[in-house]
Amino acid sequence: MRRGVKRENTERQLAPNLNLVSEFLDCYISDQTIEPLRANMSPEERFVRELEHLRQDSDAAAQFLYAWLAFHAFAYGNRSTIIAINKNALFWNTVLGSLQTALFISLGRIFDKDPRNHCINRLLREATQNPQIFSRVALASRKRQQSPGALWIRSYAKEAYLPTANDFRRLSRYVANKRKVYERAYENIRHQVFAHGGASSKEKKDALFNGTQLGELQRLVLSLRAFHQAMWQLYFNGNKPMIKIGKYSINSMSRDISKLSSTAPIEQLVFAQTCGALGSYVAGA
Repeated sequence: MRRGVKRENTERQLAPNLNLVSEFLDCYISDQTIEPLRANMSPEERFVRELEHLRQDSDAAAQFLYAWLAFHAFAYGNRSTIIAINKNALFWNTVLGSLQTALFISLGRIFDKDPRNHCINRLLREATQNPQIFSRVALASRKRQQSPGALWIRSYAKEAYLPTANDFRRLSRYVANKRKVYERAYENIRHQVFAHGGASSKEKKDALFNGTQLGELQRLVLSLRAFHQAMWQLYFNGNKPMIKIGKYSINSMSRDISKLSSTAPIEQLVFAQTCGALGSYVAGA
């Protein structure tokens, strides 16, 4: 079994699980194509739908990545853990390979270039083409649906932030920069290793993975969740769209496991629960 990382190292490369490359997850993306009913949806409905798809895919990417990281961080340098894992090495290799596959499939969904599919660019396009959905009147209407008869809604809506063309240009640049990172180092891995198997030899796969960096990938994945949160806050609460990634280091997550609350970000929760599950497994092995 390959050992994982104990210390944060942004230069560390992802290790391909070469024996577990599979195309069975092609069915995972079969629901991507947008159905014909879109024509009958309001701009608000279309935006909310794309927002929810980004939430699902960015949460999934964070779960898969941080479960994978937690496994390696927990096992690194721990002889009793390595011995316990090696008792069922095939199972654990299957788990790790599945996590890697699902991570890259999720990233592929988010950065899909097909305009017929749900993706981050489609969400941004719905926002920029329909700025009226962020108006104070529209926000007040949404708040009335959530809290009928509430007296605070009018004053709340008056203070809401109205996004400008500069805001949307800034958000577009942010997404474009994240796409550049994905396309430079991760898109070909998704296409040639996990989705289609174009890189058939170990040498070709290794060459693709040699261009990756864990720290960069962590920031990329969490930046997508942060973008979702910024758009959610703008639409549902009228807040200026500010993108904040927050904590991504597995070292800090390891230190703070005992302090974790149930409302912590999903990457921190899955990291803690993966470590907990492995601890229980090792104790009973």
